[in-house]
Amino acid sequence: MKTFEEWRRLNFSIIKGEKSRAKNQNGEALFSQSQVRENWKKPEWEGVDYLADAEFWAKANPQMLYKQTLAQPHRKYSSKAGAILAANLK
Repeated sequence: MKTFEEWRRLNFSIIKGEKSRAKNQNGEALFSQSQVRENWKKPEWEGVDYLADAEFWAKANPQMLYKQTLAQPHRKYSSKAGAILAANLK
C-alpha cells in the first residue's frame, strides 16, 4: 500500500471514487494496487507511421523511427533503412 504521492511518482492515479483503506504512521491515506490505474501516455510517434517510409525517416528523424521500431518490433523495414538509421542515431 502506498500514499497518493507515492503512486503519483510511479505514474499511477487513484481510481475515481476509491477510498483509502488504511493510513500510515503520518496519518496519510494509503491505497492498494487494486485502487489505482497506470497513467497512459500517448506515444510520441503516434499519428505518424515512420516505418511506412523508413528510409526517409531514418535521415529526417532517426530517433522517432527508432522509438517506433522498439514499440512495434513485428514490423519490418529494409536493410538499407536499417543502415541509414544506424549511421544517423546519436
